[in-house]
Amino acid sequence: PFLNKGLPYYSPIQELSYYLPNYFRIKKILDTIIPDIVHAHGTENSYALSALRSGYPAIISIQGVIKEIMKFNKPGFRNSLKTLLEAKSIRKGHHFICRTNLDTSFVKSLNSDARIHIIHEAMNPVFFRKKWEIKNENTLLYIGSLHERKGIMVLLKAIQHLKREIKDIHLFVIGRGNDDY
Repeated sequence: PFLNKGLPYYSPIQELSYYLPNYFRIKKILDTIIPDIVHAHGTENSYALSALRSGYPAIISIQGVIKEIMKFNKPGFRNSLKTLLEAKSIRKGHHFICRTNLDTSFVKSLNSDARIHIIHEAMNPVFFRKKWEIKNENTLLYIGSLHERKGIMVLLKAIQHLKREIKDIHLFVIGRGNDDY
């Protein structure tokens, strides 16, 4: 981006530079706004490190644990760098917004002094557009993206096991993602 030539996705220039080109753009905007606090969403790109470098108080929302997500992605140098930069962000940060036991324990494993703020995110309004009627007590609802890392296959296998004992079981799925599902 700093060359205005457009680099290929697999090029690790941003990660190798610790996202410095993006940081300078973000810092310029922050210095114009002079915020009381910077809320960075996620550690997967430049936002967390930029917020932490900015000199303003910062809080980081953990949107996912890159180290875990990378188990489902192609291994590679760029992905390894992203994992290292995620760890750097977490070690350097003080305040984190977490949603699950997984992200909370991950942050605490890298930064025992981290202040964790549990904030559950709101549901997508699409959930409320349908009138949901429970047909029986054996109804399950899955809301999430359809990717292996979200555990959809684990859920489907669990349903297979449940069907051995509970014949009348229903699963509703709301989400999109990988066409394999």
